[in-house]
Amino acid sequence: MIISHRHRFIFVRVPKTASTSVQIAFGAFCGEDDIVTPLSTRNDHEITDADLPAAQNTTVSRWRYAPGDWVRLLLAGQAAEYDQHITARRIRQYLGRKSWNAYFKFCVVRNPFDRAVSLYRWQERKSTTQAVLNDYILQLPDEKLSSWHRYTIRNRIVMDHICRYEQLQHELDDVAKRLGIQLLSVPHAKAGTYDHTQSYQLLINPAARQRIEQICRRELDAFGYSWEGAQE
Repeated sequence: MIISHRHRFIFVRVPKTASTSVQIAFGAFCGEDDIVTPLSTRNDHEITDADLPAAQNTTVSRWRYAPGDWVRLLLAGQAAEYDQHITARRIRQYLGRKSWNAYFKFCVVRNPFDRAVSLYRWQERKSTTQAVLNDYILQLPDEKLSSWHRYTIRNRIVMDHICRYEQLQHELDDVAKRLGIQLLSVPHAKAGTYDHTQSYQLLINPAARQRIEQICRRELDAFGYSWEGAQE
């Protein structure tokens, strides 16, 4: 996640949508007062720690604490932090509405069927068999299977721009132009963890498909995704 005061933008991360690559690309333009959450090169053979933007300014001001933050601080000594996959609602709370409303906000979305397979590949680190993959999808918590809550508040999309994973470089070029940033090509962090030659249509069975269609219905409808792919 990035909050750039220098360039007045907020990048909200969505798991398995090339968010590490996007953070590396835009993190290069951050100043010392900007907020950048930590990244990891775990199981990435293309990216090293030296390529990552430094994590900085992740501690949340106590003036912005919610009641639950105070409970964790008082009972467990755990201070509130901006973390990698913090939701839009939480960012607005911690940052304050004035900056939230003034800054350009964007994220990346991905076809939920394709994203479900990628989640399995990344978290399980096992060769994909249909039986194990589909069991994983059927048992995955709703909030992990769907990304809707990450870029919405009270069921309303609050991003100024939604980038499609399937057209990532083009979409990010548009964002960079809007921000006045000269963006180079986006690095392919963690690209080696997923075999893109295997179509999700050949891997996901009817029961798992039905669950994705049920849990991810809002993003399927909002962004024109379907079992057949993405609408142009």
